Parts: sequence; structure tokens; C-alpha cells
Amino acid sequence: LKDLKPGHVFGLRGPLGHFYFDPATQPHIVLLGAGVGITPLMGMLRYATHLKLANKVTFIDVNKTEEDTIYREELEQVHAKSNPNAEIILSYTRLAPEHPWKGERGRLGWDMITKYVPDPMTKHYFICGPDQMNKDLKILLLEKGVPKELVKLENMGF
Repeated sequence: LKDLKPGHVFGLRGPLGHFYFDPATQPHIVLLGAGVGITPLMGMLRYATHLKLANKVTFIDVNKTEEDTIYREELEQVHAKSNPNAEIILSYTRLAPEHPWKGERGRLGWDMITKYVPDPMTKHYFICGPDQMNKDLKILLLEKGVPKELVKLENMGF
């Protein structure tokens, strides 16, 4: 773009695909992530926070340790404090038992989802994390009865 001259005409497309948040039709979204899978989910959370949307956002992010959590400070200091409609849940899978963490521990499963998501069959789910986690969560949600059209996956190929 830096080499374009005034008057040059070009076209743009996108965003494309199905992994997007529509505030008009999705009153409560559930963002399920792990590792770098947090990246596309953060866009949705930032959008809701920046525009002060009334939509409920339940954000569950799982990592090995606190240090592995990408955007941790932003999640805790910005969204958890300035977006009253966002619930931020962080879970860790490799903390020592004596670690002082008071939040969730362990992998993401149905028990954790239903603990934070009331009426889970009607929510819109966005999943992004390691491929196996994505597959496992999609199967889990569908087996529990969540309609297929409410479950969206973003595969980042890791």
C-alpha cells in the first residue's frame, strides 16, 4: 500500500468465514480457548468491551501456568474490571498443589462450562485452541445436546 499513488483503485474483501460475533443475534457468547487460541477470541472480547455492548460474554481460557496466559494482564485489568457483562475464567493445568491460585484448575470440560454458563444449550460457543481440544470440545457440546449451529471452531493448525 505504501507504493500506491493518489487515485489508485483497489478492492478489499473480508472478513470471511463463520467465526465471528454478531451482537444482534448472539446475546450470550461463550469463548473457549487455550494457548495461542486466545488470539481470535480476544478480538470478540475487545469488541464487546470497547463498544460497551450489553451482550454477555463468558470467556474461559485454559493454560498450563499463569505465565503461559497470553493477554493475562489485559483480561484481568481491563475486561474483568471495565466490562460488567464479561466473566473471565482462567484455569491452569500444571500448577503445584501448594500454589496459591484460588481459581479454576484443570482442563476445560462440561462441569466447568455448566458452572459458568447458565442454560448452556442456548448459548453461542466459539472454540479456539489446540486441534485436539477443539475436536474434543465440539464433540462434547454436541453430545450434551448443544445445537450444531451454535458451535463454531477456529482451527489454527497447532
